[in-house]
Amino acid sequence: MVKTSVRLSGNRVAEGQVVPFRVVPSGSTSVTTVPVPISGEYEVELQQLYVTVTQDGERVRDLGRGDFTILDEGRTQRLVTFEGGDVPFTAVLLIDASASMYGAKLEAARAGATAFIRGMRQLDHGKVMVFSDVLQNSTVFSGIPEVLTAGLTGAVGLGGTAVNDNLYSALKLLESRQGRRLVVLLSDGVDHHSALDGEDVLNHARRSQAMVYWIRLLRPGESLDAEKRPDLASAWHTPADYHRQEASLHELVEQSGGRIIPARSSSEIEPMFIEILRELREQYALGYYPDERRNDGSWRRVEVRVNRLGVEVRTHEGYLDL
Repeated sequence: MVKTSVRLSGNRVAEGQVVPFRVVPSGSTSVTTVPVPISGEYEVELQQLYVTVTQDGERVRDLGRGDFTILDEGRTQRLVTFEGGDVPFTAVLLIDASASMYGAKLEAARAGATAFIRGMRQLDHGKVMVFSDVLQNSTVFSGIPEVLTAGLTGAVGLGGTAVNDNLYSALKLLESRQGRRLVVLLSDGVDHHSALDGEDVLNHARRSQAMVYWIRLLRPGESLDAEKRPDLASAWHTPADYHRQEASLHELVEQSGGRIIPARSSSEIEPMFIEILRELREQYALGYYPDERRNDGSWRRVEVRVNRLGVEVRTHEGYLDL
């Protein structure tokens, strides 16, 4: 559509006087266009897997990018990032300081956690949480050894045990951290005082995708076989309750890609902390964008295969599709 207007221009004159004038044209135009389509916004989160590969009990360290295959709900995925060797991490050291840890066990726990902290590298960060039925000590996240080891002082081995509550808190605190995240739990795993159920913590662990390592302190004569262990009972829980809580903790650790490391004596605690740190240095970091997302909160199972015979592969078993 085009508009045209005319404006007269001239000098002011007396009545009856004739003077020339000029026409000054001006114009304007408007155009109606078709709206520009705006596509929908899609967010695809990079899934990161930290993979431990072992053969005959020894970690395999010479694998390349082409040796790995990732399956997400059975569908082969394209590997977009690959790192072998050391990748920075953030770790929460969750130390049981209940009455059952009094004396030599607690001293060994301090020594083991200190060895882990001293072995951290420049880009690693940690946090110390010492608990019983309450949180006794806690530090900030830090890469400074002196800050972290200060959190190990003052605990005396007193009170009951609330593993579920404090493990949930540790996982929750790790949510805001980037990259590789893990909890190292030192406890016998017998939970007397938690308000949270083991299933609640398991569901939250699936959301957090942090690895959990459990240094499990065995009581004298205790078997690793759940069917051979004596039944526990208390004023708060039945034997069935204790078995169910223990099963949930086992499942949580396995699904996270961590592992359970049994300790039969105090002297084994420090070497186990060092062994976990060594394992972290020898993992593979794989990243991929899932080719299908439903965002329905369902559990998506992930499997990593390695193109080598006789190896065992351990990693996070899946994630919640949120």
